[in-house]
Amino acid sequence: MIFELIKDMQRAIAAMPDAHPGRRTVELLSNALTSCTEGLLERPEHSTQTIVNQLRQPDIAPHASDLIDAAERRLDSGDLWLRAEHGIATVRQWQDIVAVSPERGIFHRARKPGEIVDCRIGTHELVDLHRFDTVAYVAVVAHPVRRGIAVVAADGAVEAAGLSRPILLRSRSNCFGFFGEGFVGVDRDDRLVYYDRSGSEHCVLQPDMPSVGCNIVMTPDARAAVVLAGDRPGRQRVLVLRSTPDGGTHCRRWRVGEALVTAAGLGREATWLVLATLDRRLLLYREGLEAPVASGQVSGSPGRPFDVVRACALTTETEEFAVAFADSEGGLGLWLPRRDSLTRLGEYHALRDVDDLTHLSWMPGEQTLLVATTTSLRAVNVEEPVEAVRRPAIGHCSIADDGWVAYACPQARQLGWLHDGHVVHEFAHPNLTPHSIASTGGGSVVVGTQGGVVQFGPDREPGADDGLDIFVAPVVAVLPWDATTIAAVCESGEVKLVRPAEEWVEPIHPPIAHWKQAGACLRGNRQQVICWGREQAGGSASRVFVLDSNGVNEVVVDVRGVIRDVTYAPIGDMIHVLLDDGVTSYRQRAGAWRPWMQRAADADCLAAVGDALLAVFLAETDWVELWSTRKSLATVSAAYMPVTPTCTDTNGSSIALGSASGEFLVLGCRGRTGVRT
Repeated sequence: MIFELIKDMQRAIAAMPDAHPGRRTVELLSNALTSCTEGLLERPEHSTQTIVNQLRQPDIAPHASDLIDAAERRLDSGDLWLRAEHGIATVRQWQDIVAVSPERGIFHRARKPGEIVDCRIGTHELVDLHRFDTVAYVAVVAHPVRRGIAVVAADGAVEAAGLSRPILLRSRSNCFGFFGEGFVGVDRDDRLVYYDRSGSEHCVLQPDMPSVGCNIVMTPDARAAVVLAGDRPGRQRVLVLRSTPDGGTHCRRWRVGEALVTAAGLGREATWLVLATLDRRLLLYREGLEAPVASGQVSGSPGRPFDVVRACALTTETEEFAVAFADSEGGLGLWLPRRDSLTRLGEYHALRDVDDLTHLSWMPGEQTLLVATTTSLRAVNVEEPVEAVRRPAIGHCSIADDGWVAYACPQARQLGWLHDGHVVHEFAHPNLTPHSIASTGGGSVVVGTQGGVVQFGPDREPGADDGLDIFVAPVVAVLPWDATTIAAVCESGEVKLVRPAEEWVEPIHPPIAHWKQAGACLRGNRQQVICWGREQAGGSASRVFVLDSNGVNEVVVDVRGVIRDVTYAPIGDMIHVLLDDGVTSYRQRAGAWRPWMQRAADADCLAAVGDALLAVFLAETDWVELWSTRKSLATVSAAYMPVTPTCTDTNGSSIALGSASGEFLVLGCRGRTGVRT
């Protein structure tokens, strides 16, 4: 239904004159729909809220004010809803990329078990949905020029639209793919077989395929392919396949001597072949010739040498041949055989990434590469260097009473401030690794560092001598104790009260032996600290306890599992604990903390909101739910949130959220029921 609606809107836009007064409105709605299609597929009942949050992005909102105002009046008169104060951009479209079809301008990604979606490369627009009975698949292949997806189960069974006969491949190293008018793959009898579109066996191309080291690389039109079979020098087979006009397939063995081939690529017309070898050579062959017409040594490249080549792509469409290649260490290079030129283009993934390369090809008729890993897709102009740079993950955030938000990115040693929807200031400090942060108002922040605390603001960056060194381990929480005092909580379990401006320090709890503190929060205005962490010896139990200013602590819960997050709600004086199996709420009764409510859930983090709400950021899905602590943790609202949360903080009815992709969001609770549900 949603896809049909988007297509109807696109047809309406195409039929409208540019000067039509309604054209801009329809364009905005169409763009919002395509940006949040996944959310609308999962929970269509939240469609108005989801579209509004897309339209509220700063670069869109001024052009959509009438739409936003009308929709928000309707939402405010109804039940509770979550408004993204500065909009929500869809930033997770590159997650779980399983295949790329450059000729169609499409990439394919796993949306959830049993579902694969097609998205446009240029706009990220979700344009199609494929559903499969096979949930646990080990391979996904896409037809390069027409609509078609096939998945291979762990036992080698193939599922694809249009199959009337089962295709049963061997369970591994089956080099399966769309080819010509059908499919090619290694069956359970170790034969390389061409199947027609219905799944019927058409012909055997090669018997006795090796049990390991088999893979296939197609030309852009899937009319030719090269198959690498085996991983032993001298015994490896390099096979070139061609689709014949009568619907058949021709197979020819390419002689490469004792060289062990690690990657291969074919030109568009399949008359040229490039092979990469284990001894780090690139060899260019022409059809009909046994010897290579050109060779290059990638280990002798300028700068840092390349490692073994794992993928390569050949283009013959430009004035001179060009070979792009990727090595096993993340390097991306270019070889021009006619010039005997070898260039390092950059990296196809960041050094901290562990993503495997999933696709490398030339864009049709261009000097541009398409490079994909499971979490990234980029077009690389070979005339320009490529850098694997992305916004660093936000590890900590804090929102003050006046709306000032501060956030910290530990890996990049970076801090930033957000106010009225705009980044006020960002800076990176080489000697300051932020482990925690507290926004105290007016932009002022206190940052917990490697053993100390430092206080500053967006108008004054800390100097080399700023800060108090008070611990020997990282400060995992800095909590505003009163107007001038901060409670600093160390990873060792040690807690001290600090007044940074006065350089005043008062210990209130000593280190805990064999303990690793995970986090801490305040118990309202009672001047008590709720701590949680895990023992590092013995039974390795996890524990939540409440610590007062005299150093006395009360255990809330002691468990064997991992405590993912903890938050406190003043209404009901409840401590909410997120474990592997769900959320348990504790209240103090008869002098002890006892479970009060429980609800099963797989969640990343949680945060107490307003009087009696709990924001629960669900794992493996792009939704945050609001649960009511007055209604046994029942869901009272939800919002589409296409980010991976890494930290949260709340103040009143506002929720601050930092993400793994470096995006920052501020959400506000709205609606007729307010935040007292």
